[in-house]
Amino acid sequence: MTCIVACAEKGKVVIGGDSALTDEDFQQLSMAETKVFRHGPAGEFLIGGSGSARGGQLLRFKFTPPKHPAKMDNDCYMATLWVDSLRETLKAGGHVYFEAQGGEETSTTNALIGYRGAIWVMYGADFQIERVRDNFVAIGSGSPLALGAMHATQEMGATRARVELALKAACAFNAACRPPFTILTLEQPRASSAAPVHRK
Repeated sequence: MTCIVACAEKGKVVIGGDSALTDEDFQQLSMAETKVFRHGPAGEFLIGGSGSARGGQLLRFKFTPPKHPAKMDNDCYMATLWVDSLRETLKAGGHVYFEAQGGEETSTTNALIGYRGAIWVMYGADFQIERVRDNFVAIGSGSPLALGAMHATQEMGATRARVELALKAACAFNAACRPPFTILTLEQPRASSAAPVHRK
């Protein structure tokens, strides 16, 4: 149980998460590993995971994002190559289960992914992944409280302070969330406007 919050604006993505590790009896520990981290060969992904801690470990330490083909748009890449590769990683790590009826593959790991200035939300129940229309989103047991705080602070834009306020709201009123917080920012690289240098 947790709270992961993300917002995006003008090519910048901010994702923050709490540190609670809660079992079914609501016994709680404070995780040393962070739920929010940079990923990819050049740190081009910002990821925050909720649900199973094991799923988060596989996502962080085992999963290798596939190469993004130059002519493939972002939504297609995330919904096919990216999430299919993640599914295989979770399966190899023993973190994909089969429902009793229908045999559907499922996982208890959800995630928010910042990539190329936008936010995607991935639900492990059926590996659905979608880019959200709003410029903010939250997952985890504290998400309703965090979403209310994010809605009330929209004028703050994509800022660390705004995400921190949302996480504080979740921790104040949801027993399964707790500080300390990890809040990271990812800015989309700007195309260089400098003229090319020609060498003889």
